[in-house]
Amino acid sequence: MTLARDTKIGIIGLGRLGAASAEVFQRSGYELVAVSARSDVSRRRAEKCIPNIPILCPQEVAERADCIILTVPDDAISAVSDEIVAAGAIVAGDLVVHLSGRCGLDVLGSARMVSAIPLACHPAMTFAGTDEDANLLASSPFGITSLPEHKHYAEGFVQAIGGNPVWIPDEKRTMYHAAMVFGANNLISLVATSIQAMKAAGIDDAGRFLAPILRASLENAIVLGPKALTGPVRRGDVGTVVGHIKALREEMPGLITGYVDFARFTAEMALNEELNAPEILHKVLATLRHVNTSEQGD
Repeated sequence: MTLARDTKIGIIGLGRLGAASAEVFQRSGYELVAVSARSDVSRRRAEKCIPNIPILCPQEVAERADCIILTVPDDAISAVSDEIVAAGAIVAGDLVVHLSGRCGLDVLGSARMVSAIPLACHPAMTFAGTDEDANLLASSPFGITSLPEHKHYAEGFVQAIGGNPVWIPDEKRTMYHAAMVFGANNLISLVATSIQAMKAAGIDDAGRFLAPILRASLENAIVLGPKALTGPVRRGDVGTVVGHIKALREEMPGLITGYVDFARFTAEMALNEELNAPEILHKVLATLRHVNTSEQGD
């Protein structure tokens, strides 16, 4: 079952995800009746991505729509839901959908109280504010949560734009989102730091230089998991690890803590997965503990 073709779509919040959602639903043949965009940046985004669509207050958007999509920050979802429900803008049978990864159905409790249908449908994708965002959204897997009797609505919402719905129990959404942060947000931080360090080593076009090994590493990690681990920590090359820390201390001391923490995490993973002899990996861990002690002594 997909979302009924005559469903009227309204979007409250027009950040990167809201704008991508608006584009995708329009492209999929749904009527986008209005959006809410409070900041100047959001209004300019609306004018660029979805010209001729009314920009209204949240209450007016909800009054016009049968499916109200909330793409506001996580901490604002409950307040916005309460606001439009209190205004009488939500009626029984309306779909009220938030796209947060962390939040479940509790934040839509007020909508449920008026017999609306609360859904949590999070796209497992990152959006950089480029012209590709809508295409990325349309092909994303979605972590969906609903009441059991509403599961077909959540699946239909996602399938309407070409996404792939994957069920997430309500009580597991925070863990699901934490996993997403580990794999996506932290990955960007790590790659950006690697590029920064590579530039310090004298490679000007560091992003292009690193691209092949980064892509190969990511693909290996997805396919092989921990068995894809390579490098001096897994091999137990203590001298190399110590040399890295010395170089960082001389040129980029702010990276030492991160390097040591990730090296320890890698060594412990290699130990748990039996990727090298325990005595070798314990020697690496002892070296890393000594680094921490030395840093504290400084």
